[in-house]
Amino acid sequence: ENLNTISAEKTKLETILKFMTDGVISFDEGGAITHINPAAKSYLGIDESGTDFDEYFSQNPITAAHNEESGSVYTTNDMLQVEEKFSGIWAKEVDHAYELCQQNLPSDIFSSVKADHETWLSTQHADLADIRADGQQAGGTLGSVQIATDSAAYYEKEAKKLYHVLY
Repeated sequence: ENLNTISAEKTKLETILKFMTDGVISFDEGGAITHINPAAKSYLGIDESGTDFDEYFSQNPITAAHNEESGSVYTTNDMLQVEEKFSGIWAKEVDHAYELCQQNLPSDIFSSVKADHETWLSTQHADLADIRADGQQAGGTLGSVQIATDSAAYYEKEAKKLYHVLY
C-alpha cells in the first residue's frame, strides 16, 4: 500500500511539473540536469541532454551584458569603468543568491551553505586585499583594470557556488 501511495504522489508531482507555467530545473551535485520541465525548456531554449550547470551558468545575463559592454570599449579607462561596474554587480549577486538559498533550501542543507558562506565572508577582506596587491604590482590603469576584473571573478565564483546549490 505504501508503494502505491508513493507511486501516486510521484505521478501527481510529475504531472504538476509538466503542466505548470513556471520553469523548473534541478541539477545533481555534479552539475548535470536531473529534471527540466517543458516551461523551462521553452523559456531558456535549452535541452536537458548533456547540459550541466557550468554550461548553463555561463549563459547567465550578467556575463552576456559584460561581454556586450566590454566588446565596445576603446580605452583602458573605459575598460576600467566596465570592470568596476560588473564587479559591483557580481558582489550584489552574491547577496541575492545567498538570500535565495536562505528562502528556498531545506534548513539542513542551508545550514551547510551558511557555514561555507560565512567562511567565505571571513576571508573576503584578505582575499580582496591580495587581489588589490597583485593589481598594484602591475601599476597604472591596467593594474586597476586587473583589480576590478579579478574582483568580479572572485564574486562571480561565489555566486556560482551558491546558485549551484539552489539548482
